[in-house]
Amino acid sequence: MVDLNMPLLDVRNVTVSFRIPRRRRSPGEAGVRFTAVDDVSFALPKGTTVGLVGESGCGKTTLCRAIARFRKVDSGTILLEGKDLSLLSGNALRRQRRRMQMIFQNPFASLDPRMTVGDALDEALAAVRLRPKRERTARAASLLEQVGLDPGMMCKFPHEFSGGQRQRIAIARALAAEPALIIADEPVSSLDVSIAAQVLNLLHDLRDRLGLTMLFISHDLSVVRFIAHRIIVMYRGRIVESGPAEELFSAPRHPYTVTLLKAVPVIGDPVSAVPFYEAVPPHEKDEPQPGGCGFVPRCEHVQEHCREHVPKLQPINAKNGHFCACFRAGQLDAMR
Repeated sequence: MVDLNMPLLDVRNVTVSFRIPRRRRSPGEAGVRFTAVDDVSFALPKGTTVGLVGESGCGKTTLCRAIARFRKVDSGTILLEGKDLSLLSGNALRRQRRRMQMIFQNPFASLDPRMTVGDALDEALAAVRLRPKRERTARAASLLEQVGLDPGMMCKFPHEFSGGQRQRIAIARALAAEPALIIADEPVSSLDVSIAAQVLNLLHDLRDRLGLTMLFISHDLSVVRFIAHRIIVMYRGRIVESGPAEELFSAPRHPYTVTLLKAVPVIGDPVSAVPFYEAVPPHEKDEPQPGGCGFVPRCEHVQEHCREHVPKLQPINAKNGHFCACFRAGQLDAMR
């Protein structure tokens, strides 16, 4: 049983907004801000993996960039190992940031094409200052072995590797800092299916072997189900449902979660009709969000109360931490 009272990462009421560029406003319109992450809170217990899912534009990557302090938050608190990241700067922030590392979606873009693999790993090891210079080459070789690559490849450049190999190098570079938290932003979405499976198995093995805590972003629900202990579903910057992976797949309570699961093809099963709802696309930032529940334009179960009030996350099963932000969550089983 996961101890939700001892989180490695504790995100509390985080809000992140962007100013809409002048060229996208009407003549004479005052400055407008778009809220990309809206009052998000969750806890990430040590040694677990939390999957963050939702369609493009829902705020997943913005939230993770805010956690890593690549973007400032408008309000809220982000605690890593009990330390408030928003209060840190300079050397104190660099020391704490070493405890969390990111794996990006495109490994070719995240690796410097002018540096050999050995130089890239040496640079990462030098930045965190965990090993003396004389030990860095041996440590770099050990990191490559950990991710299933030949240490003899250290003299090669990124363009000499396949996509899967480049992602393994990116993982090795993240591990160089010996982090407690890995933030993986769609790390397998750009890879072939068979290669993606190998990288997922590698991450699964590294997590168990090294005791890593992981925040894993993906559009692919089957990928998240394989690697995550818990799942958070985001829609228009808000968390609409969260809970244990298996329970969320077997008994989803939010209409949006149900829609996402219906969109997953299953081999051998008849294709079920996925409900289509006319709606303002989540990435259309010129349009204001609804005054009530953000899912109102797309929900087939909407009531007048939903149009007037924003639902809060309420416990479905408090014992295992299953929460849902829907006024009709208790009736959804009957409505599906």
